[in-house]
Amino acid sequence: MSNSNTRTSAGSKKTPNAAPERPAKAPAPGKDPAASGTTPVKSPTAPEAEAPKSTEPTPPGPTDLVRAAEDSAPVAGTDRVSERIAHPVPHHIVPEPGSVDEVLKSPEAPAAEESPLRHLTDKHAAKAADEQPVRTVSGGFSGINNWLDSMPEPDWERLGDKIYAAPTTFKARWQQRRVERAKAAELKEQNRLLEVARAEAKAEAAKREAVRLAHQAKLDAAAHRAAEARIVAQAQAEARTRAAEAARNKPMDPPPVVLSAPVVPEVDQSPEAEVAIAGEGTPVAWVPTPQVDPEQLAALVASAKAAIDHQQATAEPVYVAPYALPEFEPNPAEKPTDLRRRIAGSAAALAAAALSLATLDTLSSGRVESLGSNYSMLSLAPTAHLVWPVIFIWALLGAAYSWAPSQRSAVRQRVVGYPFALACAASGLWMLSALNDWLFPALVCAAASCWFLFTAMRGLNDKTARTRRERMLTDAPVSLMTGFSLVVLASTFTSMLASWGAGGGVGIWIATLLVPAAGYAAMALSMTERGRIILAIGFGWGMFWVLVPRVLGTSNSIWVAILAGMAGFVVLLATENRRYQIHHAEHRAARGKSTDFS
Repeated sequence: MSNSNTRTSAGSKKTPNAAPERPAKAPAPGKDPAASGTTPVKSPTAPEAEAPKSTEPTPPGPTDLVRAAEDSAPVAGTDRVSERIAHPVPHHIVPEPGSVDEVLKSPEAPAAEESPLRHLTDKHAAKAADEQPVRTVSGGFSGINNWLDSMPEPDWERLGDKIYAAPTTFKARWQQRRVERAKAAELKEQNRLLEVARAEAKAEAAKREAVRLAHQAKLDAAAHRAAEARIVAQAQAEARTRAAEAARNKPMDPPPVVLSAPVVPEVDQSPEAEVAIAGEGTPVAWVPTPQVDPEQLAALVASAKAAIDHQQATAEPVYVAPYALPEFEPNPAEKPTDLRRRIAGSAAALAAAALSLATLDTLSSGRVESLGSNYSMLSLAPTAHLVWPVIFIWALLGAAYSWAPSQRSAVRQRVVGYPFALACAASGLWMLSALNDWLFPALVCAAASCWFLFTAMRGLNDKTARTRRERMLTDAPVSLMTGFSLVVLASTFTSMLASWGAGGGVGIWIATLLVPAAGYAAMALSMTERGRIILAIGFGWGMFWVLVPRVLGTSNSIWVAILAGMAGFVVLLATENRRYQIHHAEHRAARGKSTDFS
């Protein structure tokens, strides 16, 4: 029987008059009372017992709990009660094990109260093996926990650094991978180009070899024909010599006339050949013609072939530009009219630029009723008029460029000078009329401006720009003003009709007709020369500010908005297509390839 049972039975035989027992000290952790062979002895002088020295309570084992239960049992007598009051039984909190391993390896549990699973641990298994030969089970949770505890703890700081640097590392590896792929693709492309070059070189070598063989065959045939002609000529000469000798030997009997053989084309007859023509019955004396050297004949054949090849090479189709090419002749002599033209153009551009800057706030604010975005179906948003200062300042730069020595008497300046000056003046008058709500005079000024601009564009198309500077300072302002003025003319016309009461459905029908008409006129002008993209930009700017009020304003119309957007887009697309076609055709012609531009 274990010690706990012994102590329990002894406590049950106590008498009521017995002195209170001194509570036994709990055995030291890890020490087995049964193994030491001693049992705790109760002292009769329990009141003088000392308090425990340790300030930290030791977790009680199962035996201590039994003793505390015995001591706390009710005993008759005042001594027992006073002792309990003087020395109360401490209440110890029994910690609950958190895992199976703590139950198996609890150092506070005495040997008598050990868990029946103690043989699963290595310590208790060794102890049981010393006491008696009991079959134990090796391994268990302790082995697994020891193996897990033996594993080194990871370096969390290093692991955190790696995780923090993971995006940078991944990005660097991805960039390196892209560079490697690019190098591989470049190497593959170089190999492909090298193979193509080798194939082309082989084809060219084969072609040259075929040409050489054909030329050699022609030379051999010419030499053979020359040799045959020489043999025939020698035979003819020998026949003529024999006939002449026979005639000298027999003067009484005239020899028969020896007819000449057919003339061979390859043999040239000498102009010094003497032919004696006698009367009837008179023998004819022939002088032998000089022979042609075969090498000379071969050289003549080769030169003829080269001339034929050159003729075929020059017979390839030649690129014909679909516009008037620039003329680089010297400018004509300057005249007094050139000075007056420059003064008129500069004054008109300067006045229009000053007027546009002065009235820009009123034009772009929408305070004028007829310039409002919802006045008619083609009314421009006030923001569209911000382009007027750009147009006239650009025109002022072009007027200043006309004073350059190379432009004072240039034919292009003479063609465009007065029409563009009148167009600037008409646009300035349109601004004044529109600001005062004079819609009919504004319509007349807009129509006059478009006509003068059309005249200037026609002159520029006849005399193409010779340099890029001429194109940017002379053609560009005229083109930009032309594209935007077409939209202003259509907008002014619908505003005038709206002021006369022709709005609503009639305004929508008129707008749907005017937008395609303006788009057709803009496209016809923008596709001249090499393609005037600045004119298309000016027209597209105006159509954009027609589209926005039709979608967001009160006077909206989805059909007019769609037509305006399509008109601006088609003009831009057609102009850029024209520029691309001409650029492509000129590059092919420069490389000596045939072109088919239409």
